[in-house]
Amino acid sequence: MSEKRRILREAFYLAHEGGYDGPGSDWDSASVEELDQVIASGAHLPVLRSEQFTRPFFMHILFPDPVTVSPDAIFEEETAEEAEDIEARVAALGEQLIQSDDPLAFLEQYLR
Repeated sequence: MSEKRRILREAFYLAHEGGYDGPGSDWDSASVEELDQVIASGAHLPVLRSEQFTRPFFMHILFPDPVTVSPDAIFEEETAEEAEDIEARVAALGEQLIQSDDPLAFLEQYLR
């Protein structure tokens, strides 16, 4: 359970750095017992698979510079195509996370 706990804690810390403040946003500072209960109950699964979590997480991990740019931001013409590419890559990774059998194992590859 300790490795799953580490992954969950780190994933939420990084998502929080990317602007996530939804369900589970305090799990990065939860006690060992609390995190073990979350993992045992499966409460983390729908949260990890939600776009509200995946977008901030992947934006922060893969594109830390534009992470402060919201999806509604107006981009200059020369950066609009780049922003569209970033959004497409983030959405594709979110979809892979949704389809994964074990979201924590999937996220682990981005936490090394």
